[in-house]
Amino acid sequence: MAGFATNAGSPPHSTPIRAHDILGAFEAMRGDLGTMPHPAPAQQVEFVIANDTELTWHLMGDALHAGDWLETALPPQVIAGFQAVGATAENSAGGVGASIGFRHDFHDESVGTLSAFFIVFGACPKSTADRVELYSGVMPKRALDGMAHDGSEFVLRIGEKLEDRGGDRRAQHQHITLGDLDLALTATYSGTVPGVVELAITRV
Repeated sequence: MAGFATNAGSPPHSTPIRAHDILGAFEAMRGDLGTMPHPAPAQQVEFVIANDTELTWHLMGDALHAGDWLETALPPQVIAGFQAVGATAENSAGGVGASIGFRHDFHDESVGTLSAFFIVFGACPKSTADRVELYSGVMPKRALDGMAHDGSEFVLRIGEKLEDRGGDRRAQHQHITLGDLDLALTATYSGTVPGVVELAITRV
């Protein structure tokens, strides 16, 4: 799984990323990934995540589900405020899909340090139904640290449960609350070849 920040080395955005601009970030990502081998473009999952908030999200891990996969570099370790990032996974045969997860730790005056997190699963085109699955939540940081001490293993376990849901959901929408801040997470599956999973994180 390879990834990068679309505005790496550039000043912060002067205006927030809008959810409908997420494909623009994807196009920039695809240009930079043009040197990657693409033996089977219909067997790829490409993630684009637009963080339309001031929060910083840290990578928990990534997972590849079933099949024989071709891996390159790691996905981005951090999604900074008002930044879009991309990650690509491709398989050589029979891959079902891929998952990726990020977290944000914050302090709550009443309960201490909490962690918000999300894991998104995207299916490979033509290997299963076109679909996206999203799982998110907030819990004490200590609890998440214990569950996700091996971040990629945690993402794999959750991703497998998301995969097992079946169906053909092409969009998922969830809310999480961080103190007095409400966030909306909207994941959509483009269904194009190669498949693109778009995730927008916005303030409500």
